[in-house]
Amino acid sequence: MKSVFRGALCAALWAVVPALALWTPPASASVSVELSLDRLAAGADAVVVGTPVARRALWRGGRIYTYSRLHIDVPVAGSFRQGDEIWLRTRGGIVGDVGQRVDGEAILAEGVRTVVFLRGTDDGAMAVYGRAQGQFRLVSGSDAVERLQPASNLGALVPDRRHPSSPRDAARTALAGRPLDDAAALIAEAWRNGHDR
Repeated sequence: MKSVFRGALCAALWAVVPALALWTPPASASVSVELSLDRLAAGADAVVVGTPVARRALWRGGRIYTYSRLHIDVPVAGSFRQGDEIWLRTRGGIVGDVGQRVDGEAILAEGVRTVVFLRGTDDGAMAVYGRAQGQFRLVSGSDAVERLQPASNLGALVPDRRHPSSPRDAARTALAGRPLDDAAALIAEAWRNGHDR
């Protein structure tokens, strides 16, 4: 009797387990503390509107990094000038037949204007401060006004327990959908406040 019961139980489990695998909600591979606009601006060396014009990926310390040459269209805060070009380093990319993807990392597409919060790196390039939280693509609607759009690959964001703030203070909430001119003024003010201390 026990062997019949075990056989029926095993058959039932083999039927249920694949269904559970299909039902399981997706998990994010990246978890970051959500940054407020004030913290994002204070941690950045500069903020610019730029257009990636070229890129190359290479191995560094067992990881792939992509270096994008960013043409600065509009300096928002910091010492860069319009027309400057800088190298912007992000983690992940493709070298030969090997690709690496880093969830939660900024992704720059050639020719697509973007607002980026920048911070210097150890190799002389710049990086996006706050990873994907520090990047906002510019999209134009039917009114032809460029508005900020948060990155879609933020991963999971958790509240900052050391610096509690309202969810509306999060950079992605404060800037999403804002016209570029309004957002630039808001970012510049937050950057000045964070760097005058």
